[in-house]
Amino acid sequence: MKRFALLLLVLCMSFIGVAVAIAGPNDVGVFERTGDAVGNPAVESVTFNTPYDAYQIRSVTDGSYLQIGIEDCCIAGDVWSTRTICRHNGLYRDVRGLGNGSTTNYTGVTTVYQSGSHDIDCITEIHYVKGVDIWGAGMSLQFKTNAGSNVTTTIVSPPVPLPN
Repeated sequence: MKRFALLLLVLCMSFIGVAVAIAGPNDVGVFERTGDAVGNPAVESVTFNTPYDAYQIRSVTDGSYLQIGIEDCCIAGDVWSTRTICRHNGLYRDVRGLGNGSTTNYTGVTTVYQSGSHDIDCITEIHYVKGVDIWGAGMSLQFKTNAGSNVTTTIVSPPVPLPN
């Protein structure tokens, strides 16, 4: 059953045309993609081996805002949560999102706005909340910004401690 679920996950990820970054939370590795957010936002897809895994993705944009949406992969119903921390002038902005298990839409969308003229630089942490509970399970995060601006994303490994 697990092999079938993994095969289904790989086929699903291939079908929707996104890159899969498979790295355990303690593996060292970086996957980076840069995209113009007009019709081509940056998308990071990750596979969780257990419900206790967590991933962090650093995102940097020169745009005036950054929107982050959550999409479940392959078997609808897994709910994922995000916590996005952005630091600016020694202060932290902390925004949180909760997807609804959709495999066709990005849900749980959060938005961070630029403060001053500095780039938006954030770390988003992703956790499994509840759902189908078949492992490995996949999901995608979409990082969007305004027209003419870019978003660069990098999977952070190993994860860094986030402020409380």
